[in-house]
Amino acid sequence: MIKIKRLIDCTIAEAVKSWNEGFAGYYIDTTTTPENLIKRMVNEDLSPLLSIVAFKDNQPIGIVMNGVRKVKGKKVALEWRNRCC
Repeated sequence: MIKIKRLIDCTIAEAVKSWNEGFAGYYIDTTTTPENLIKRMVNEDLSPLLSIVAFKDNQPIGIVMNGVRKVKGKKVALEWRNRCC
């Protein structure tokens, strides 16, 4: 059974693990560290309140990172996601 949790309710280690495992096997190396994931979230206006992590058997298996920023005075949605399962 897959369980979904908001990123704000997860540890940074769970977020990094889901990111790294979800993006494993990509053409370029997209692995990250806790420090770099936090920097990415800040730089790209990604929100732990709006982002989710998928768990299977209590292990993080996927992540969807969302955010909102203003572009030319209008709010726009941002998203990063990886495959899971």
